[in-house]
Amino acid sequence: MEQGNVFLQMLQKRIELLSHLKGLLLQQQRALVEGDTDRITSFSELQIECMEEIQTLEMAWRKMVQEIKTGHDAAMTTEQAVSLILEDSEIDQFLALGSQVKSLVSEINMIKKNNTMLINNSLTLVRSTMRYLRGEKPTDSFYHPNRKAAAGHIVLNRKL
Repeated sequence: MEQGNVFLQMLQKRIELLSHLKGLLLQQQRALVEGDTDRITSFSELQIECMEEIQTLEMAWRKMVQEIKTGHDAAMTTEQAVSLILEDSEIDQFLALGSQVKSLVSEINMIKKNNTMLINNSLTLVRSTMRYLRGEKPTDSFYHPNRKAAAGHIVLNRKL
């Protein structure tokens, strides 16, 4: 069926966009580690553009699924609705592409979580530096060569 082919093409396009977003997030992660603010900003803008494309595709997907559900049972799942218009030979491809989408989304969420931690760590360092420059007492997280180690901060010298 023609409509089934459109769904498969939309899934393939979603995979392309998610793969592109994953690549942008990984490049942003490298820029965060390197402290390259120009690249960080550039990648953020590219991510927004990519996410807008993903959102547009998602809206078209949902509209098509809703049209199928309207003609049948509105309570059915997306997979059930799409399987109604797919030929038997396309169902395995649909399931494989769907699995690939889920995997990419999971990977993207993990990368975003790591990037958020890197950003938060950088912000903490900047805040500590600003407090130090204003003459405030350094916090435990701020290195100073003449400061004694805080109680509870024990470094073990072990050989493996």
